[in-house]
Amino acid sequence: LLSKLNAKEPPVDLSKVVSLWPNLFLTESELDGAGYLLPIGELGAEILVNRADVEERKRFTVAHELGHWVLGLTLKKKYGHFSQPKDAHYVEVERWCDRFATNLLMPEFMIKSSITLAGSKTFIECLMRAASEFKVSDSAIFIRVWELLRVQVALISLRRVNGRNVALLDKSFADAEADAALRTVLKLSNFVEGIM
Repeated sequence: LLSKLNAKEPPVDLSKVVSLWPNLFLTESELDGAGYLLPIGELGAEILVNRADVEERKRFTVAHELGHWVLGLTLKKKYGHFSQPKDAHYVEVERWCDRFATNLLMPEFMIKSSITLAGSKTFIECLMRAASEFKVSDSAIFIRVWELLRVQVALISLRRVNGRNVALLDKSFADAEADAALRTVLKLSNFVEGIM
């Protein structure tokens, strides 16, 4: 999809992706959920997105529903009718569509070229501007940076507990092993009196 659009830098233009199929439409509406893919006839569909969601959420929803669209087209080609996989569990299909959305919105080549030490920008500066460049949430970019670059982003707060300075790991965007290693480093650090 990205090569068809000649997409080389963020953000990926989802309206152009949707326009690759003349019978696929995108509509914002008042919804109970984030969004849905509604097949509307022979190789046509409408992606409905909750208009109340923030822009980053809408973009992820559109990309996720495009995943359902691509799955449906793949099964149409294989079996002759548009549907979602019947032999896969619902959760597996949803995870696949989430991965599709992640790869569409934050493709590896764009992440690696955008988050670098090139020029006068530091890695931290590149990382902090990446979410707005890609038009995704901070959490999404931090998770993707861990997946692709193995750079752990963590939110650590220093608090006073029982008269001692304590560093607390509030949120981490890495795996459990990396979190455990970070906790060990925090406990061994000399810059605080005590670590929880």
